[in-house]
Amino acid sequence: MLLTATPTAEMFTQHEFRTIELQQHCLVLHSVRAEVRIPFCEWSGKLSVKRGLIWSSVTVHAHESDNKQVQWVVQGLPWQEAQRFAKHAVSVYQSWHQEQCALLKTYLPKWEQELNRLRTLPQFLPQSMMNNWVAEVDSQFLEMNMSIAEAMRTMPNRIQKLLPWIEDAPHALQARNVNWLEEERENWQVLFSQSESSPMNYSQQLAVLHNNDQNLILAGAGSARQAY
Repeated sequence: MLLTATPTAEMFTQHEFRTIELQQHCLVLHSVRAEVRIPFCEWSGKLSVKRGLIWSSVTVHAHESDNKQVQWVVQGLPWQEAQRFAKHAVSVYQSWHQEQCALLKTYLPKWEQELNRLRTLPQFLPQSMMNNWVAEVDSQFLEMNMSIAEAMRTMPNRIQKLLPWIEDAPHALQARNVNWLEEERENWQVLFSQSESSPMNYSQQLAVLHNNDQNLILAGAGSARQAY
């Protein structure tokens, strides 16, 4: 659907946006010198139609970010056509948004369930297992054509809990494994203290419990750890 400024208005809006087009999942604005594409994920779904003495304008509102909101104004539009365009475009956006919400509600519980399973495994969590989870989440975001920012706007509380594992997985994984190692080390203190003639020191205890994808454990001469 295309909305264009009137021929008379085009003479006075040479440096303004004067056409707005609804394409698949985006709005496209044109001026003489520029084209701006506004994906639905950046558009807030709000259009303001303002009636002037001679012609009308349509304002496209982006999502707020850091208490700021970008707006684009298309000038010189016929009033009735502008109203019809705005009504249709908002309706299309709302349908798209509902579909996005439905998809997110389908995938989100699966992400949460798998992450909870990984976090509570009774073992050192290898990097490869975490990488697989992150890759699956990223793939499904692409499938939904949705950004993490938009998911945050849709379900902020639930996405916020996943965010550290999506955006900074190595740090989150390290913190989880450090906590697990300390708790598990306490459970094996009897073994660590009685396994050989001398108790295992802290580094040696961690080496026994550590189980990443690739492990290299070096025992120096005289460490009396031939059994390990």
